[in-house]
Amino acid sequence: MTKLIDMKGRVFGRITVIERSLFREKREAVWKCRCECGKLVFVRGSHLRDGSTKSCGCLQRENLINIANTLRQFFNKKQERERKKVKRGT
Repeated sequence: MTKLIDMKGRVFGRITVIERSLFREKREAVWKCRCECGKLVFVRGSHLRDGSTKSCGCLQRENLINIANTLRQFFNKKQERERKKVKRGT
């Protein structure tokens, strides 16, 4: 059995560890955490330490929105260039 690493109070990305949960997943400690957005989440300790969990999911949603906005801007500029070509007759 491995020694328990106390992570109470530590911050991983947007997540702050509050306390150790009574739950266990695959014989591993699960921690009760609070995301910067206010949501409570339960995360395996290894996922916190290896960086695979950085938020409750709000970070992924924000990244997807940013990607969608970037693509929208790109295609709007492309359409505008096509319209200008049509107006010029080329």
